[in-house]
Amino acid sequence: MGQHDRETDEGDLWCYVPLDRYGRPTDVPQEAVRTGLRGLWNRLRPKPAPHDALMTGQDLRAVPQQLLDEVAPPPDFGAAVPAFDEALREWLKADQPEPPVLVIVDAPHSGTSLVLHAWAKANGWRPIASPTTEQILAGDAGAFDALSTDGDTPSFVPYLEHWYLRHHDGLTLVRRLLDWLYSSRQRCIIACDSWAWAYLSRALHLDVVLPFPLTLDAFDHARLQRWFRGLSMKSGRPPFIFRQADNGRCVLPPVGAECDDGREAEVTGFTKRLAIHCRGVPGIAWAMWRHSLRCPAEDEVEEEARDAADGDRGGTIWVRPWHRLDWPAVPAATTRSDLLVLHTLLLHGGLPDPLLTELLPFATTVILRSLQRLRACGLLEEFNGRWRVTRLGYPAVRQFLRSDGYLVDAF
Repeated sequence: MGQHDRETDEGDLWCYVPLDRYGRPTDVPQEAVRTGLRGLWNRLRPKPAPHDALMTGQDLRAVPQQLLDEVAPPPDFGAAVPAFDEALREWLKADQPEPPVLVIVDAPHSGTSLVLHAWAKANGWRPIASPTTEQILAGDAGAFDALSTDGDTPSFVPYLEHWYLRHHDGLTLVRRLLDWLYSSRQRCIIACDSWAWAYLSRALHLDVVLPFPLTLDAFDHARLQRWFRGLSMKSGRPPFIFRQADNGRCVLPPVGAECDDGREAEVTGFTKRLAIHCRGVPGIAWAMWRHSLRCPAEDEVEEEARDAADGDRGGTIWVRPWHRLDWPAVPAATTRSDLLVLHTLLLHGGLPDPLLTELLPFATTVILRSLQRLRACGLLEEFNGRWRVTRLGYPAVRQFLRSDGYLVDAF
């Protein structure tokens, strides 16, 4: 295997572990104080005008998309399939596994459902399609009864969060699905969003019924560095050098820049802060990494940094210092409807707006105003007909909901 192949090989970056062993990057005192002060400031400061949020979006779009996709292309979560297969090996080898149902808990934007789809397709497992809203509210067991005609073929549920609603009639179908799976003794893998898992564990004691769930382990700063560097080399161009714009120091170890004793060259603490801020979730870290690269303006690069880059081979990519980055924030003037919209969307892995009006005790106009206000702040987006919390906004939303006493996930 050549050097380029070693650098772009992602196989050993991915690892699935028991949920209670998730290795969230440890906070450091300075970052904890800074994060806490930022949260307090966001509560006290005046609500930003929508114009400011829109201007931020225009600045981001001004960066050439082609360059961004070369230096930080969308991740290929298929690289995690071998690690996923390894994590399931003992369970798959058992003639009669106990329990017959295995759960993979999926942090928002971590891509585990995509990995499960790819693994299942390669191994001939059949999906159990998510039910409709009408089937959920009616507790219609027909959503999975048809599978009983072929009990020898193992199945998988890619989105358990789409099988329930936080509604007085919204949990019956999940109960019936679990009853059916246990009575049939059919081998099944269930992927469940971490927020839905927290809610269903509280409401149905799902963590007792389905113990020992697995999850994708956190990406610490070392994994992020290797991952980002490998992604930047997929274009086949000479390796990019990522330098911090205020001092010219490298943010990622340059390719081939190892020390004499085999250690990689010293870099800034940027990826350590990033790993802490995104709580080790790779999909969120990737979006934040791209955001930090969107400022190649010469006037934001100090002379000292430009001098350091004079000898770089290939392209030099400037990275904003961590303290100069602005992330979407929950505004101080947040209403109760805003918070319930955010929480409800997270518990269900996203929802279309008509369904929000069925689940929340607010008028349609109030909910629509909340959606538009939160989108203007960079906290929400529409994706495939469903509203969801953005990658960049997720850390702020989670912290705000937790500080206000809402049920949050384990990550």
